[in-house]
Amino acid sequence: MKVVKPTMQQKTRASLEKSKTFARLIREKDVLLRSELKKAAHDRGLWDDKKQEELDAVRKKILDGDAQLKRGGKTLEGAPFSRAQAKKLALDMMEWRSEFLNLNSVLTEFEGFTCETQSEQAEFDYLCSVCILNDDDTPRFADINEYRSASNEEEVEVKAGELSALISDYDPNWYNQLPEINFLMKYKFINDEHQLIDEDGQLVNGTGHKVNKDGQLINEQGELVNDYGEKVDKDGNMLEFVEFVD
Repeated sequence: MKVVKPTMQQKTRASLEKSKTFARLIREKDVLLRSELKKAAHDRGLWDDKKQEELDAVRKKILDGDAQLKRGGKTLEGAPFSRAQAKKLALDMMEWRSEFLNLNSVLTEFEGFTCETQSEQAEFDYLCSVCILNDDDTPRFADINEYRSASNEEEVEVKAGELSALISDYDPNWYNQLPEINFLMKYKFINDEHQLIDEDGQLVNGTGHKVNKDGQLINEQGELVNDYGEKVDKDGNMLEFVEFVD
């Protein structure tokens, strides 16, 4: 099984499939538009003004942080902005981005049921049905319905993913392009696996203490220790326990 780029004719046919699906869903009137997501979530008690305020506040912190990292070593007011301050900001931005995704998850869960998303899925399904071929270049699927019936098969899912990457602007390196990740990698505060490291490239936690690959505290010799620097086993039990006296 292999994947090929769609022809212009196939792209046109896929667009027609998208339009046809959208028109059908609109007629059914029980499928939401993207513009109606927040209202629907609000009506069902899943969204309110407080959540929206929280989402807007986190978004603003991320945007302000992005602007500061792009600005470099000075603030908007012209005050010095150190590398240490920038590191803390970048780490904060990682947390804010996770917080934003968590807050927004209520809305994104609805996203897959909208007219637009289902129409876009129909467009992609058609492309999969004509662009996934057998190794001898013969069609793998007779039509879109046969593709949909087989779409959960592991090999078909893999080929659908390959086609998605082939026809979209998806950048597999997108995470490294986030301003906070870009900064942390540029100044070697994290490694290629996005783990915090010190100036010697050793793994550390958020407070700068050395850790192993599992995130457990270690000393300079690589031995497991607790928060007080005392040696412990993998379960956190003291290795040098002293019996209590009477």
